Amino acid sequence: MKKAIAYMRFSSPGQMSGDSLNRQRRLIAEWLKVNSDYYLDTITYEDLGLSAFKGKHAQSGAFSEFLDAIEHGYILPGTTLLVESLDRLSREKVGEAIERLKLILNHGIDVITLCDNTVYNIDSLNEPYSLIKAILIAQRANEESEIKSSRVKLSWKKKRQDALESGTIMTASCPRWLSLDDKRTAFVPDPDRVKTIELIFKLRMERRSLNAIAKYLNDHAVKNFSGKESAWGPSVIEKLLANKALIGICVPSYRARG
Repeated sequence: MKKAIAYMRFSSPGQMSGDSLNRQRRLIAEWLKVNSDYYLDTITYEDLGLSAFKGKHAQSGAFSEFLDAIEHGYILPGTTLLVESLDRLSREKVGEAIERLKLILNHGIDVITLCDNTVYNIDSLNEPYSLIKAILIAQRANEESEIKSSRVKLSWKKKRQDALESGTIMTASCPRWLSLDDKRTAFVPDPDRVKTIELIFKLRMERRSLNAIAKYLNDHAVKNFSGKESAWGPSVIEKLLANKALIGICVPSYRARG
């Protein structure tokens, strides 16, 4: 039997609760049912919540591991890569997206896009129709991501302008021990969470280890910042103790787009 490998990706962590991943899994299962001469490899590559707009998935994600595996011969020629569509592989500019596809095909790996059941192989690089189709798909994917990125930037620009004019805070995003007041003019501390933080620092100043602090909080049913009891771990304690926001330093957070 011939081997198939699945690659699944979506851009935003918020899509985890949606149908994107289930849809991709369903397409793979349906294809394998029809193509019974293939078996699915036990290793599946997934970039869940990782953008392909700037190629991050190809630098540090599961897709980068896939590329590394084919370049080092761990994935042999004759293997087929199953993806929902070419824009799962890349949403970069056309030239970069096509180079990604060529790299895979030149290593003898076929690519099948499940949305339209198109097969791309090394011969496709010399077939004008297949190449043009791939280019058009890459161009559309990049344009969609460019438009989305532009809209997000314009939206935040408007929020900043509205905030300046109205004196209101433009986002409710803040450290977990604060919350935005009803008038959206100030962040106010949560008394219970502030007490928890003070307790953690007190225990640390008593030279207790991170594990000991976590155990103390869990033993005393102290709720974490998600409202759960007995859910403290040493890594959470460590991050909290090192959080510069506790001394008033703004610590921006960033989200991948595209």
